[in-house]
Amino acid sequence: CSIHADAKDSQAVWLYFPASEWQIERMLHRDGMESEDFARLDVQGDHLPAAVKMACALEQESIFDLNAMCAAISKLAQADRAKLEAVVAYANPESATEIRRLAENLDLFDFVPNVHTPEEYGRYMIQDSGHFDYDDNLDEFYDYEKYGRQHVEQEEGVFTEQGYLSYQGTLSLEVLMQGGPAEQYQKEQKECR
Repeated sequence: CSIHADAKDSQAVWLYFPASEWQIERMLHRDGMESEDFARLDVQGDHLPAAVKMACALEQESIFDLNAMCAAISKLAQADRAKLEAVVAYANPESATEIRRLAENLDLFDFVPNVHTPEEYGRYMIQDSGHFDYDDNLDEFYDYEKYGRQHVEQEEGVFTEQGYLSYQGTLSLEVLMQGGPAEQYQKEQKECR
């Protein structure tokens, strides 16, 4: 992300996210801004997934929260960015902080790109997931739709524009996006595995 920030009687400051917090503070103070509260943000360009841009008003966010979100997203591979887009569409976060927490916890979601119906999901599970020894001689006997529907209901999954998504975490999505004590709980759960 490149962010343009300016103060009432000051020159514009260009910030390229992610950046270290001391760089942001130094640039703001150097140009006469006592805190980020004196800055007006103007997002000039970004490479954020479309769902992220729609989920929150970037110009309304804290500079530091935007930076942390961009840092979390910048670490993701292209496939994980598509997964994040599906997760954001599913979870409906309302802030950069909530999006950051989702990006940091993508491993709690199962995602199958380009799968949009129970039949496609059933076909994926039987043929491509690696859970079964698929025999194409028996293809006409497989009921992909029924199998897919059963798994969607069992996993409480959803179909998004990007593909099939299910949440496998033990915390509610609201608690996961809030962070705090939930983050420590998630760390403990990962360490136990």
